This record gives sequence, C-alpha cells and structure tokens, in this order.
Amino acid sequence: MELWDADGTLRKRYTRDADWFARYDRATNLAPGNPPQSRGIGVWFDQRTGLLWTIVHVADPRWRDGAGPLRRADGGEYMPIHDRQRDYDTIVEVIDVNAGRVLSRRRFDGTVDIPIGAGLFAGVRETAEGAPYLELWRLTLVAP
Repeated sequence: MELWDADGTLRKRYTRDADWFARYDRATNLAPGNPPQSRGIGVWFDQRTGLLWTIVHVADPRWRDGAGPLRRADGGEYMPIHDRQRDYDTIVEVIDVNAGRVLSRRRFDGTVDIPIGAGLFAGVRETAEGAPYLELWRLTLVAP
C-alpha cells in the first residue's frame, strides 16, 4: 500500500507479507486439490487513529463441506461453491500505518464482506427462500 500526496510525492509505503495468505500467482478453479483462493475483500481507514482495517477471505479448513460435486467443463475439473460461509473464513487485521505494524488479527468462521465505515462491517446473506439480507457487525479494538 502506498500513500501519495496531491503533488504526486510518495509519502509512505507499507508492505505486508502474511504466511496465512495463500500465494496468488494465477486464478484456479475450486477442485479437490485447489482450495478457494485467498482474496482481499476490503479496507477501512480510520483517519482519527491512523488505523487501517483489512478484510481478507481465506479457505476454511473444512472448505470441501461447502463445495458441490466435482464437475467437468472446458477440459478441466471444478467444484461449484454451494455455501460461501463453509468455503471461506475471514481474517480481519488492524494495522497501525504510522508505526508499520499489525496491532491485531482475528479469524472469523464465515465471511464478512463489506466495510461500511466507522467500524461497521456487513456480510451478504440469503434466507432459505433466496431473499438477500445483510448481517451487520461493529468491530472495535480494545487494549488487553
């Protein structure tokens, strides 16, 4: 991540290499040997505190429980995702961008999908009948 000013000058650079984020060299289909790929979902920057909240989806350890049966198409094999909540977990990290360090990391079962500001995050869901709705969470960082 980089912070640039209005004059086009690079002010800060922050790099993050996390061992829990599976390397993403190319897109792969979900298949018996290919778990869901890690993917960045969103960020929220709290300008008051200088804290950056990141949301990342990673493969759930039991991801196969949310996948459909193996199918063949276009000369390859794939498994459709039937239940994203069972295929993915969410990792939320809080990063102090001024100090360049991770203050907190938390893994959640299921997905948190959208940062909507002021510590509020949402998950896109469907009822059994297929009607969409949002689950809302307020995440806070507290000292131990």
